[in-house]
Amino acid sequence: MALNLSTNPAFTGRITAPNAAYPQGSSKDETSPGAGDGTQYIAQRANDIFGMQQALLRAAGITPSESADTALVSEYLQSIIELAAGRASWYDDSGAADAYELGARTNQQTPASLFDGLELKFFPDNDNTGASTIDAFGLGAVDVKLPGGSTDPAALDILAGVQTTVVYRILPSAHFELINAPSLAGGVGAAIGDLIISPSSVIPTDHLEFAGQAFNPVTFPDLSAVYPSNVLPDMRGEFIRGFDNGRGVDPARVLLSAQADEFESHSHTINTNTGGNPGTVSIGRNLNVDDSTKPTNSVGGSETRPRNIAWSFITRAK
Repeated sequence: MALNLSTNPAFTGRITAPNAAYPQGSSKDETSPGAGDGTQYIAQRANDIFGMQQALLRAAGITPSESADTALVSEYLQSIIELAAGRASWYDDSGAADAYELGARTNQQTPASLFDGLELKFFPDNDNTGASTIDAFGLGAVDVKLPGGSTDPAALDILAGVQTTVVYRILPSAHFELINAPSLAGGVGAAIGDLIISPSSVIPTDHLEFAGQAFNPVTFPDLSAVYPSNVLPDMRGEFIRGFDNGRGVDPARVLLSAQADEFESHSHTINTNTGGNPGTVSIGRNLNVDDSTKPTNSVGGSETRPRNIAWSFITRAK
């Protein structure tokens, strides 16, 4: 379980004292040949190194090739890459609905503690029915919340057999943030740049509102690949419309182009011919008319719109 040379009796007087660079001490040479006060290379120390190397290979699922590692081809480096790329983020669920319990997968290890930003992925065994908790690695049950940290997940936000991703957050209070919950209308697996319809005005961590703003492509490189202008569309107060894509209903449009409001061309007619004599025409109310065209009174509000419900349009940015 990793040697601490500074407290191991086998190395008493035979290491350099701990310091900031080597908190558990470091190796030193003998003061003179045969003095016996240098750091010895014994089985304990060798096995400590062998254990670490073999643990990396085991966790990454790599069988040693029997060829020595080089700077060009290293199975130990490949192990680290495999783990950093996601192997170490997956865990098995053994809990119940609304009370999920996560443990290590075969040949894997779990973190020793929870820390801000810790990402966990798993396939739940059960659907949730509402408010839920996750006990990760036996460290205690922690509430699951939607992005923002204050709202409980809705029923079926966690689905049996469907990839679920949570991130441990310490603010506003310790919780597991449920990423891409179906109740947010982005659905499981919403990609970077996708339109997500949210019922909250709070923009979740790693998300941006579609507000017509420029964004930093260095901070959000994947979002820049979707919006190469590095500017998001402004969806505030707007409706969305399906891309025509050659159908001919809404021709000459390009994706993400804006369109002003408009009435379809039409006309209204009323016969006011009185034979040259002013008179009265009844169309639900009496109007005094003569042989001329008369305008109608203006009615309505400041825009033309259907009935609607206001939502927040956001996107996953990283």
